[in-house]
Amino acid sequence: MTINSRQKAADTEKEFAGLVHDWAGVRLIRNLEQSSSGGYGLIVHPDEAGPVADSFRRLAIECKRYQAATDAEISKW
Repeated sequence: MTINSRQKAADTEKEFAGLVHDWAGVRLIRNLEQSSSGGYGLIVHPDEAGPVADSFRRLAIECKRYQAATDAEISKW
């Protein structure tokens, strides 16, 4: 992964986390240990509590940014 693609991934995850916070009031943070320990791109902030935060903890959140995607690509995802 090049520096540009790493920055693109970080920007995408931060943007999505901001949208989730605005919509649901739950803080998501980047999982910086993902490459060494496994897991997913975004996780619920450890200080978050309540049923909405618990619901998000059950999700495996990965963000990808594409300029365009075909129906076949979307189905595959």
